[in-house]
Amino acid sequence: GIRDRSRHSCWTALPISQTTGQDSRADYFLERIGALYGIELENRLFRRNPEEVLKMRQTRGREILGDIQQRAKQLLDDPIAHYGKLMKTALNYMMNNWLQLIKYTSAAQYTIDNSVAERSIRPFTIGRKNSISFGSEDGAQVASVYYTFVETCRLRGISPKDYFVQFFRWIVSGRTDYEAMMPALSVK
Repeated sequence: GIRDRSRHSCWTALPISQTTGQDSRADYFLERIGALYGIELENRLFRRNPEEVLKMRQTRGREILGDIQQRAKQLLDDPIAHYGKLMKTALNYMMNNWLQLIKYTSAAQYTIDNSVAERSIRPFTIGRKNSISFGSEDGAQVASVYYTFVETCRLRGISPKDYFVQFFRWIVSGRTDYEAMMPALSVK
């Protein structure tokens, strides 16, 4: 919900894909991480309910994650293992963020990465780069809140325009239960 602000790390942030073909150990990790994404794809294709998604993540997913973690620890603990800077960065990222990387296996509503969020904000970041400025820090804060509401509406299948019309009707009528007026909870 709105109060759930736990930290998650993203599998797509690993620089390991940049070492493909240069190090067979990187290929192992990419294949195993690809299997995790395969489970997520199956969950969507088979339209699994939240309980089924969680079960798949906690059985097949955790087995794969255990293999990944074990291999990463072995490589980092091996005093004679030689690998490039990117591989070392990727292994350290994995081990230092392990609990955040596997957080998605604890709840069906979590995603394996933040790619959806990144794609959602891309138009706004491009718009930001193309504009001279927001005029002030307050202007930037207002824009940030606005864009958050717009993207939340889109993710929930709600027309942003219809939501804002309804929201301002609520405000004018005196409503102050702001959390209940969030796009995720309001009527389409």
